[in-house]
Amino acid sequence: MSLLAGLLSFDPPIWFASRAFVNAGHAKLVWNGLAENTRKGYHSAWKSYKSCCAVHNLAPWPASATSICTWLTERLLGAANKRPVKPDTALLDLSALRAYHIDNQLSDSLFDTHAKHFRRMIDGARRLQPSRPKRDRRPISRSAVAQVSHSIQDLPQSLPARGLPPSSRDDLNLAAAARVAFAGFLRVGEFTYNSGDLRYPDIFAATKLTRADVRFSPTYDHAQLHLKRSKADRNHNGVNIILAATNDAACPVEALRKLFLLDPKPLHAPLFAFAAKTFSAAAFQTALLTKMTNLGLNIAGIKGHSFRKGAAQHAHDAGVLQEQIQALGRWSSEAFRLYFSTPSSVLYAWNRQFQTGLPAPISPPPSPPPSSLGPPVHMGASGVPLAA
Repeated sequence: MSLLAGLLSFDPPIWFASRAFVNAGHAKLVWNGLAENTRKGYHSAWKSYKSCCAVHNLAPWPASATSICTWLTERLLGAANKRPVKPDTALLDLSALRAYHIDNQLSDSLFDTHAKHFRRMIDGARRLQPSRPKRDRRPISRSAVAQVSHSIQDLPQSLPARGLPPSSRDDLNLAAAARVAFAGFLRVGEFTYNSGDLRYPDIFAATKLTRADVRFSPTYDHAQLHLKRSKADRNHNGVNIILAATNDAACPVEALRKLFLLDPKPLHAPLFAFAAKTFSAAAFQTALLTKMTNLGLNIAGIKGHSFRKGAAQHAHDAGVLQEQIQALGRWSSEAFRLYFSTPSSVLYAWNRQFQTGLPAPISPPPSPPPSSLGPPVHMGASGVPLAA
């Protein structure tokens, strides 16, 4: 099956295809103009908007300034026992409504004409809404990656006659994915896939990671991973990610070599796979957290982005320049700066140097930060705090 034929096999649902399209191909192209997960996310916004219009006896489509402002007000301030949504969520909701208009060939000029007014409403919500604590999304450290993938060290050096048992294959794929995700600054969606993706082999090969996307250097000092699609790669040009061999407990090249040796697959097969279930983001997350729990590691705040965030933090701590971190992680904007923070020990050294002009070794501060309402500290003549 050709790639074009595969693309046309992504049939939209009947309720979508029954709309006023020129032909079935037209409907398929429009349907596939949005990613599946994007449509799923937009669906809740469409449902919320139509429900609001029904309550207020407003025509939902095409949207009017009145219908959108009524809906936005309820979304941002809360209504009918519904909690207010975050301002950033409201921005995404507006994108969802615009997408509906584009899908159905309705004029979307309203979203340009009133863009500043809608944005002013959302900015008003930012001032009125109390700040909410952010969900804890901790980075996963390189040492944790090494521990999670330690099972690679215990695997045989050659493929057993009967192959690896399913449990060992699952451990190998999990370990290899963890090392590659960390070393390559990968998003979880870039190396996982859903069962539906497997229905169209040609599309899978053109969009997802397969065994054919890995190339080893002659001396195995590095491997090249060809990422065909990513979030920032809007034109799907693809990018080659270089993974250097480190010859230690988190080496991505060793993991890939073991994967190819002990779990041989055709070149068109997915790069990673579990024996009895799809290597989806949810399955990978579950297997990872189970492994970390069994190892006694803290799993609080470990999410799909923890590898990418952990890689950025590790690079920052290692003194890698920010523009180099941006290039390694393939960030197209300044958003990469949100992925890491500067340790308090480094801030202490910088602040001491700033105040005294003398460089200080980067080490833990000499004492914990003072409490905001602690007992007074009595200083001696030499400037050293006196014991209580």
